[in-house]
Amino acid sequence: MTICVDKERPESEGGHWEHAHQHSARGPGAGVMDEATAEWYAANYGDDPTNEVTVECAALRPDDVVLDIGCGSGTAVREAAMRVPGGLAIGVDRSPAMLRIAAEKSATHSARARIVLVEGDASELPLRDASVTVAWAINSLHHWDNGMRGLGEVHRVLSCQGRFLVTEDEHGEGKFGHGDGPFSDAGFVMRALEEAGFEGVEMSRHIRDEVPILVIACRRSEDGGLDVEPGAAGGAQRDSTA
Repeated sequence: MTICVDKERPESEGGHWEHAHQHSARGPGAGVMDEATAEWYAANYGDDPTNEVTVECAALRPDDVVLDIGCGSGTAVREAAMRVPGGLAIGVDRSPAMLRIAAEKSATHSARARIVLVEGDASELPLRDASVTVAWAINSLHHWDNGMRGLGEVHRVLSCQGRFLVTEDEHGEGKFGHGDGPFSDAGFVMRALEEAGFEGVEMSRHIRDEVPILVIACRRSEDGGLDVEPGAAGGAQRDSTA
């Protein structure tokens, strides 16, 4: 989530933080958080205000099936589950350590029966075609190994006219999150979404706890989308702790 210089980073041989935030060209799974980094990350940024802002902007309906890509410790997943009594809230993360934390935090949650936690990567989402009605990526898009492939996967798993939100802290004017590369530029992200087959692409700016937050919202178009290989054929399964 947010990088803040006033919070002590975990220390270990090799540097947990640097390892966890590599924008790797070595394939899916590279740079996955280890246990110590995941614990530190969840403690410091698990309740980042971007979660609350995203859920509010999503305007969830009671029967929505929600997908959180890069769900981390599951804060937004649990909030979504509270708002979809007739639906589901699915969290996907490629870090087993983060999923363990999310499962522990969700085990006694009042909406745990509607929470699904799945290990997976944005470039190959473990969900069936057109299986979710709302998806979001909170402070995670710029970490994806292949951004355009990931957007194609989101388009694949969303139902027709399904909503997709991308949320990042604003780091300087138009600086979308704390990463590097083209997906850290809000204008580039908006153009990439249109190229990937999304429509109605709009950006809004919010202030929460004195933190400027950018939310890009769009819808899956009826046609179009990138030509990507489908993700896993099977649907998501409920986590045993949910």
